[in-house]
Amino acid sequence: MRLHTKQTTSFCLNAVRKGLKMQGLSYAQVAEVMGVSEATIKRMLHDDSIRFDRLLTLCNLAKLSMAELMAQAEEKPASHSYFTDAQDAAFANYPQLLAFFSLLAFEKQSPDDIAHTYDLSPSECYLYLRALENIGLIKLLKDDKVQFLFNLPIGFSPTSLVLKRTLIDKVNRSLETFFSEPESEDFALVKPLHLPTNVHIKMLEELSQIVDKYAQMSEVFGREGDAVTREVLIMNYLDVPEPELALKPVPKM
Repeated sequence: MRLHTKQTTSFCLNAVRKGLKMQGLSYAQVAEVMGVSEATIKRMLHDDSIRFDRLLTLCNLAKLSMAELMAQAEEKPASHSYFTDAQDAAFANYPQLLAFFSLLAFEKQSPDDIAHTYDLSPSECYLYLRALENIGLIKLLKDDKVQFLFNLPIGFSPTSLVLKRTLIDKVNRSLETFFSEPESEDFALVKPLHLPTNVHIKMLEELSQIVDKYAQMSEVFGREGDAVTREVLIMNYLDVPEPELALKPVPKM
């Protein structure tokens, strides 16, 4: 049995991931309980087509009521949906396909407009459209019309190959720009935090809410001529202790 909506499933899985952290359960421990591999658990926790019985087991491990989660999901406004693994892999292997999709879906350009702007032949444009149809994002209709098979907003999951590559590129370019062309409003903050897990999770939730708030404002102001694009990079990772410094006799100065 599967849940009726992917958004409900995604909402439940998001709560489960946080709940498992609160319970101090690792992927390996959850995998052992469920009798599957650790890699399967990682996929399962981001699979919006997960089986009902598996989701119920995960909720129980996270000490969460599945009925309450589903009720909360019904009351919550529609949230982001994610590209599937196949769609993500296609975009990772063919960045041009992602660029074409972005023009078509997000910038609302017609296939003819895209072909004209980027000097694509009818056959080349058709190949892009067929590729998007093959991965389940669009359906080709008569007279070069396109039907979208997804709901907005849509984006990449935290485990996305495209997202990982984009983040690596963003981090490298951000650091290069920050140190080579600093401006008065540029700043960097590196702060080791020693917090209990529940407090750390609360901090991340609050940061996400702040970023989401201003991301929504960005979509509005981005249409205005005086809006300036600035990169805001927030990273959270487990610090690896540096090896202890071996003190040697100070050389004569």
